[in-house]
Amino acid sequence: MEYDDLIAKIRGKIARKLDDLQKTIASDEDLDDKQRASLTETVEDLREKLNTGGPNEAKELRAMAALFDVETDGLEADSASGAGDELSALAGMFDDDVESDPEPAERPSQEGAWRDIRRIMVYEMELKNILYSDDDDDFITAQFGMGDGEGRKLVVRVIYTPDADCVQIRAGYPFDIDRRVLPIARMFICKRCYEMRYTRIEMDSRDGEVYVCTVLRSEDRQQAPEGFRGMLHLTMSVAFDEYDTLQRYARAEFTDEERAAFLEEVERISPLMLED
Repeated sequence: MEYDDLIAKIRGKIARKLDDLQKTIASDEDLDDKQRASLTETVEDLREKLNTGGPNEAKELRAMAALFDVETDGLEADSASGAGDELSALAGMFDDDVESDPEPAERPSQEGAWRDIRRIMVYEMELKNILYSDDDDDFITAQFGMGDGEGRKLVVRVIYTPDADCVQIRAGYPFDIDRRVLPIARMFICKRCYEMRYTRIEMDSRDGEVYVCTVLRSEDRQQAPEGFRGMLHLTMSVAFDEYDTLQRYARAEFTDEERAAFLEEVERISPLMLED
């Protein structure tokens, strides 16, 4: 196969992966309009990079192919650009356009800490299909899906807030707690949070959204918070541990012990609710 034909074949495969990803974003009910627009823009940026070509075409194709698990056998890496570092190249692919920015330091997505976080996720942890969003002036995010191989799936978000010098990790569930059972779920979550040391379960009482959360202090804006990789692993692990119980609550399925404990709690507080 001619080299140009190989380039075209790989580009076509990646383009189809981008089409599938765009359809997923469009149909994901967990995204609000702003998130969907931002993620769609990210896909379009990738598509533009895919079709642009240029002196680093082979390197960028290998980087994007690695992200989407597309084979690149026979595609030579750009030796002058550091062959073998495709995932790292992808993490910084859009940074090339920032070098001519008159005030790059004012763009939070270009800060050292966020670059370091991206490097850890992409290069060290080898996470796939990460979607980035930096449209908001106050915070920037990275989002990816994670499964345990047994049908449980999480939507994981890493949120960096430069002005607050903190990084928040959220492992969200593909279900919401039924509003009718929020009081029971709230009691369970309160007890579980008391037992947890480093993470906590958060629930939005307005819509039943539930996720496991960790907040890390980021005192150095040039690097990721200490222990970031370990805490990202821990947050996902805890979220999987709590998955089955929270899913039962989302379906309003309780054990006899849980039901009895809740009724006992209601009986204990009811006199206080009736006091003038």
